[in-house]
Amino acid sequence: MMDPKSNPLKVLDSLAAFWNAKDKKETPFDRISQFCNSDILSFLLQLLEDLASVDVTTPISVNSLKLLQFIVHLTVITGVYTQLPSEVLSDRKRASIPPQYLPSIPLAEVYQRLLKLVLFDSLVQKPLSLHLPELLATSIVLHLERIHKVEGSQNSLDIKPSTTEQSHATGHKLNNADLTGFPEEGFPLSDNPAMNISMCLQILLPKAPQDFKDIVTRILTKSICAPEGVKAFLAVFMQPDPNSVDRAKKAASLITSVPSFLSTEAYFDIIFPQLWTLMKSHSRLASYAILSLLHNHAELCETYFQPYFEILKTKSVVDISPVEEVLSRLDALLRTNDPSVGNLCVPITSSLFHLFQFASVKQLVLEILTSLFHINGVKSFLNQETDYDSLLEFLNTLSQNEITKCFPAVLEEWVESDPQERIKLYDVLFFMLSKVDTDLLSPKSVAALVFRLSEKLNDAEFAKNSLFVVPSEERAVQIKEKEDIVTVLLQLLSTMASKRTSNVFEEETPRVKTMLRQYLGSGQPVICELARDILQHLGDSQDDYRTALSYLHSEDVPTRGEGVYILRKLVENDSPKISPIQILQTFINLLRDEDSYVHLNVISGLVSLSEKYDNIVPILLQEYANSHKHDTTERLLLGQAIYQTMERLGELVPKFYSNIENACVSVIDSEETELQVSALNIASLLLRTRDSDLLIAKAVDILNLKAEDSNKFQRRAAIQVISESKHLNSTAITALKYISQFDGDDFVRNQAAVALQNGIERNVMYLE
Repeated sequence: MMDPKSNPLKVLDSLAAFWNAKDKKETPFDRISQFCNSDILSFLLQLLEDLASVDVTTPISVNSLKLLQFIVHLTVITGVYTQLPSEVLSDRKRASIPPQYLPSIPLAEVYQRLLKLVLFDSLVQKPLSLHLPELLATSIVLHLERIHKVEGSQNSLDIKPSTTEQSHATGHKLNNADLTGFPEEGFPLSDNPAMNISMCLQILLPKAPQDFKDIVTRILTKSICAPEGVKAFLAVFMQPDPNSVDRAKKAASLITSVPSFLSTEAYFDIIFPQLWTLMKSHSRLASYAILSLLHNHAELCETYFQPYFEILKTKSVVDISPVEEVLSRLDALLRTNDPSVGNLCVPITSSLFHLFQFASVKQLVLEILTSLFHINGVKSFLNQETDYDSLLEFLNTLSQNEITKCFPAVLEEWVESDPQERIKLYDVLFFMLSKVDTDLLSPKSVAALVFRLSEKLNDAEFAKNSLFVVPSEERAVQIKEKEDIVTVLLQLLSTMASKRTSNVFEEETPRVKTMLRQYLGSGQPVICELARDILQHLGDSQDDYRTALSYLHSEDVPTRGEGVYILRKLVENDSPKISPIQILQTFINLLRDEDSYVHLNVISGLVSLSEKYDNIVPILLQEYANSHKHDTTERLLLGQAIYQTMERLGELVPKFYSNIENACVSVIDSEETELQVSALNIASLLLRTRDSDLLIAKAVDILNLKAEDSNKFQRRAAIQVISESKHLNSTAITALKYISQFDGDDFVRNQAAVALQNGIERNVMYLE
């Protein structure tokens, strides 16, 4: 038995010795009660108060220090947990309360005594500060109890905004007690918003009374609205799982949820500048928050962006630094590929093309324009204010495939534009015609546009103001130096018709024939010859289908290959008279052909079929995984077709993510080396668009379990899978560390080192 009024350090040392000597099976409360000669809570509080008077520089043993931390915890359990409503305690805290224990000191007194201890520097302050969330919860509960007593109500109180708080609905500044709804002198909040946010998140439990949650929410809001409050909230909220995308999106949703006691404008007037600043240092997290704001408050968000967009609209730039800062943040936002960001940027496209002329920001503007091109398409660039010389320079940076995909949109814009705009667009259109890949164009769409153009050219009012009746002598000279646009377009149609089946233009064929017959009598030799050439190629797709089937039964290999080629062209031309499923089965049956030339044509056909029809890809993956229906050679050919299809689909691959992942896992689990390598190659391509923990785990298993030299091809394919991961988990990193140092295969070892370095850098970038 010890009296806590004795020397407190001696009491603590004696208690430590007593504690270590006791049976470990006894509960902490039993051990304390055996040591003290009074009520447990009274003893613990008195001991803490006595220890607080000891000089902080006094030496104290490690065991005594650990026991001190535990004593503080027991004090909070016996004095606070036992008297707080169970709804404001987590399950873990409720479980720590000793059964049938009744505290001898009221909650208010316990709170006041602990609050004094935590406010002043002492041996007790640091361990007690770990329980600040519980003290904050106690302060709020006591405050609400006082309100209940004053109002004479036993019901839960819904806190109404005070007169001062209501003024915040139109103001932009937040004061202290006005926002929180309870006097802060009862519990002094920290100047550090991160500490206040951490406390609030710990006590903001779903089952807590509404009036309690209202006050906590107000404290949380005040902390977020403080300088760097948003940054503090993100740091605290993301701490349990910094790499989680779902958690980052949830944090963004919470930040952009407007509190009921503030107006939307007042809240975001404070929050948005913080988010804009964070775009420089924490672009990923800030982008999610700004996207949430754009999705839910688009018009308001536009007003916040307006001052920054005005910086970009400046025609004469003296200091490029402010422009560069806006561009860098805009680039980070556009990397999300969110359509709402693309829509936001439409009004500034002409300004971006103007800035494209400045060497210091040229590369940055190029990246922004490329992102906008992929999000909005080329039409968003075609307006009266756009600098077409800069537009041509930008188009020259695009690949042939990208130019081909946007060509129909530019052609349509040219057809529908007024005469002056057609003159400006002419150079752009002519440049694109020189770059376009006709194999990738939809003949039906182009034919429809050419027909509409032809109708306009035959219209007297249109012809009067047309590009071909030039209103200026200078323009007439310029047009004469180039081919007539009609001639160029007919050349385009001729190329399409000659490379494809007879019914290349599908339902547009009758109208195209009518147009071409008119051009036969135009009197212009080049146009007449082109029209005659196109007419010779137009026929019936059903005849082509029957011809293709007859070719497939030939003993001559080139003839069979030609049959496959005709079927592929029918697919690519969207013929309405064919059955995609029927052609798919025909292609799959041809995988049994003994000649590789036929196989190559079949693979191309399967790729075209998969690109045109979404329902083909899942079927193809099922066939690939079916070991009972197909032998190894056939499945390898199917794997090649799937791989090439994924390359062609590009950003659309995630649409079939689950199907591809399941098929890869099934084939990887087989025991055949070539099939495993095939599936791992497909998995590697899938991971370029989206991570898969399951496929990474399979690759790690192969590296760990198949270390023999006979498995080197699987291992090399597996290391490529891991190399494509956007952010590696701890298991993969551990495996890479070992392999990069000790693996016997030089290729695998070197690739592991590169993957490890890239993975660490990507993880760091992901955190940012």
